[in-house]
Amino acid sequence: LNKMAEARGNLVLAPLYFPEEISILKEHDYCLIDRLKDIPLPCLVCEETLNNPESAREDFLKHLLEEHRIVIHNANVISSMKRYAGYWKSRLKEKPITDFMTVIRSYSTPSRDGPGEDYFLLSDVIKEDSELRKQLHLQRLKAILSVQERERRDKTFNRMCLFCSATFPERIQYFEHMKEQHNFNIGHADNIVFVADFLEALQQKLEKFQCLYCDKYFKDRPTLKDHMRKKQHRKLDPKNTSYDKYYMVNYLEQGKTWREISKEKDHEVISHPSAKEDSDLSDWTEENPALHCLFCAKSLKEWPDMKNHFLVSHNFTTSSSSSGEKLDFYSQVKAVNYIRRQVYFKRCPMCDLEFSETDVLQDHMKSTSHSGLPSDSRTWNQTQYLFSTYENDALLYCLDEEEEESKQNDDTETQEDPEASPLPEEAVETLLGNHLLTELYRNENVDIEQI
Repeated sequence: LNKMAEARGNLVLAPLYFPEEISILKEHDYCLIDRLKDIPLPCLVCEETLNNPESAREDFLKHLLEEHRIVIHNANVISSMKRYAGYWKSRLKEKPITDFMTVIRSYSTPSRDGPGEDYFLLSDVIKEDSELRKQLHLQRLKAILSVQERERRDKTFNRMCLFCSATFPERIQYFEHMKEQHNFNIGHADNIVFVADFLEALQQKLEKFQCLYCDKYFKDRPTLKDHMRKKQHRKLDPKNTSYDKYYMVNYLEQGKTWREISKEKDHEVISHPSAKEDSDLSDWTEENPALHCLFCAKSLKEWPDMKNHFLVSHNFTTSSSSSGEKLDFYSQVKAVNYIRRQVYFKRCPMCDLEFSETDVLQDHMKSTSHSGLPSDSRTWNQTQYLFSTYENDALLYCLDEEEEESKQNDDTETQEDPEASPLPEEAVETLLGNHLLTELYRNENVDIEQI
């Protein structure tokens, strides 16, 4: 088969991948990742707006307390105060403040003489507020992941080492060089975000002859290098929180940095096996990978939609062959990978006719109704097609669902069949007595090793 494929030029020398969608961070999403852009902050009650990028959040909280006696609990962990404030401002226009906030009465004296003052506490004890904070956290995490993915695919990276004149065109090579050659380990490149800003901040410190660990200043670069070598300061101070924003771990859990996460005990992190059955995955928000059509350029997110597209647009189903015979899971895998391979090489999956362009092939399959499998199953039902044509073909993961649905339908039909009944005991004994292995054993001319 390999020789035949080579003769036809059908050798795949590297893994194939469908192009992945890259989410682009929009301008209005920058408030999630940069506090300097998390403005303006509208007051929840009045028309006051806080705009100072450097102090907007502090001014906002101070204004709420002094002017309206409103306190926001754990305000420092809210991912975007701009979106948080905008949401509650609109809600307070619909209903009175006491419907959402806890009222706390404060007195000026221990004896509680006098009328006292009411303060309003807005906290995540309220379900609506808790859900809002979770949604903002997930939005920020998605935005951070979008930035990180863009940095991973950046082909313009070209930077000189912080400690020598070596230049590297890739991030991973850059970080590995500093670790291996200069014993400066700041983590793996895939665990870091805002790489350019991070490296620029470190570069500026070194240009000021400032130690990266203790922040002390020195008269020149040789003295700084000698200090960092002798004191073993070729590392970053883990207590320095200014570096937290450059590490992905600090965005994973709401209100927690790597310090809090590392302090958690194993028994608090690892749940009992019995708890796995009751775990709630309702907050899982990862998007489904794109499902690519076998015959055209259509891509969809949901398997039922793709099945409907197959049937309506191509009169095709993955669960049966061209003759209508039902296919098991492994046969479906072979069928999908066969069609993928044929289309990749611009060959019709049914008649094997080769074309110069994919568009021409698609027109041919549509006009001749060749969107399917050839009638001779030996063409596609081969072991080699158990291996994925495309490494990230999400369609293959949906075939399990297809087979499970078929089994459930078959079971339902069997249960609903009024004529279905268990075999009598005599019939079972007869079948066992005529079993093929029994016959082979009785036949003295049969070589058992051939079985």
